[in-house]
Amino acid sequence: MSASTTSTEVSLGEPLGSVTGKPAARKSRLPVWLLAATLCLVACKKEAPAPAPPPPPQPPPVTQPDLTTPLKAEADFPIGVAISYAGMMNDARYQDVVKRDFDAVTFEYNMKHGAIVGAGGMLDFSQADALVDKVTAAGVAVFGHTLVWYQNNNGDYLRSLATTSAASGPDLLAELNGNFENSGSGTTPATLFQGWFGSTGGSGAATFEKEAGSPQQGSGALKISVTTPGANPWDVQFLNGDWKPTAGKTYQVKFWVKSTGSGSFRAINQTPNAGSPNFAQLTVTPTATWSEVVWNYTAPAAAIQFGFHFPAAGTFWIDGITIRETTQTPVSNTAGAQKMDAVMKDWIQTMVNRYKSKVRAWDVVNEPFTDGTPVLRNGSNSTGDTYYWAQFLGRGYIAKAFRYAREADATADLYLNDYNLEYSTAKLDSIVALANELKAAGVPITGVGTQMHISTTDSYSNIDQMMRKLASTGLKVRVSELDVKAGNGGAAGTSPNAAALASQAAMYKHVVSSYLKNVPAAQRGGITVWGVTDNSSWLYNNGAQFPLLYDKDYN
Repeated sequence: MSASTTSTEVSLGEPLGSVTGKPAARKSRLPVWLLAATLCLVACKKEAPAPAPPPPPQPPPVTQPDLTTPLKAEADFPIGVAISYAGMMNDARYQDVVKRDFDAVTFEYNMKHGAIVGAGGMLDFSQADALVDKVTAAGVAVFGHTLVWYQNNNGDYLRSLATTSAASGPDLLAELNGNFENSGSGTTPATLFQGWFGSTGGSGAATFEKEAGSPQQGSGALKISVTTPGANPWDVQFLNGDWKPTAGKTYQVKFWVKSTGSGSFRAINQTPNAGSPNFAQLTVTPTATWSEVVWNYTAPAAAIQFGFHFPAAGTFWIDGITIRETTQTPVSNTAGAQKMDAVMKDWIQTMVNRYKSKVRAWDVVNEPFTDGTPVLRNGSNSTGDTYYWAQFLGRGYIAKAFRYAREADATADLYLNDYNLEYSTAKLDSIVALANELKAAGVPITGVGTQMHISTTDSYSNIDQMMRKLASTGLKVRVSELDVKAGNGGAAGTSPNAAALASQAAMYKHVVSSYLKNVPAAQRGGITVWGVTDNSSWLYNNGAQFPLLYDKDYN
């Protein structure tokens, strides 16, 4: 259920009153202070059972607690929040709230397969690394999300691995000087090679040369020295003319690269008409010796412009570019199972090994069950970012995923995570049964997660039942993606009224109370709220819902 978000302005109504204290203290917002009060009253006095919530919930009295205390200080288990790359890297208020009020963060998108794995299987950790470094430097823990999921994958790449590809036919870039053998009419970036156009813009600075001393093949190669990257990836670029594919067919793009330094560049295919852009890119990180890059690309139109963008400093050589039509033939089930097992293992262990000094817990398998049923997800006709690991690996992929993660990190907490467990008894029972089955088989699962994307009208008794059943596994229990929808009751963009906010606060309070009452202290993996401000939530929908603890002004 986790998804990337957009930002739109929203207000959550008037605060309940003024609060004195430090300038950096939390401003009054009903769900936040009720959550803090609940954590303090229940977590700090565990011997007192949490009272049953009155149905229906009534607005609490307007009594201001001490909001100068960070939210995380009110609980003896981790209080987490989901963060976006843009918010954490660029918004100072966003950063301050995250660092002040939360013990841990979960990245909304940046650790998922689709965020890391580019076309052709090239890995780009730049945003994930930057977020991990920024967060851990502030003393905030990172919860890894997610290793194996059926969504937010590079689905095209994964599907291509279960096929055999054979390139044939003419080189569609031959007439466009893809091998850099034909020099141009001058020495400027725009005239250096026939069929190519180089340029720098903005603050970018680079030199373009023909490398005649040591090309990979023939008599010349392209050499680009980027001294100052621009603000945009395309500020330094080298573009070809339009090659002529058949729309809908797959083509194999091949070229040779090397570099000095550790910088990356991007190969691009784009429709040439700016009015109808269709853009694909492959991030390439060359080494000091010539190596071949292979990119399987499905053409969306009958005219495509190929080229390169250079967003990083360094010196890069490129040679021998070819583009040929390719045919793909599905492999056998046995061969596919062997291949995808190895691919899944490599992906999991690459991620866990890279971050194991900084990430101490992972969602290993996310959302294995179909909506509202005890049926495990499976499918052979996935498209886009969807990919079903069970297609070749069967239900055994789940146990394998946990074992591969444990091989990479002997001590990290490893979670099974799903949603609607408070709503669907069938799905809840299936998750519990699966967790117990994995435990009995010696699979290294240490926790179960319940996402809890809920509303103010969800059943309190169902929530209590869910907490008890999850705790019955003996595993750690984590509320992994909590948000509580509170509609505005009117036109989109208007604030929710006091009754809606009060009901939302009561639901947040009940979730915490039920968690503390029904999950033993040793099994509490924490509660994570799925986002910082309402207008950054995946549920916001231009002001139709206000599901989080803070409004756009961080009240």
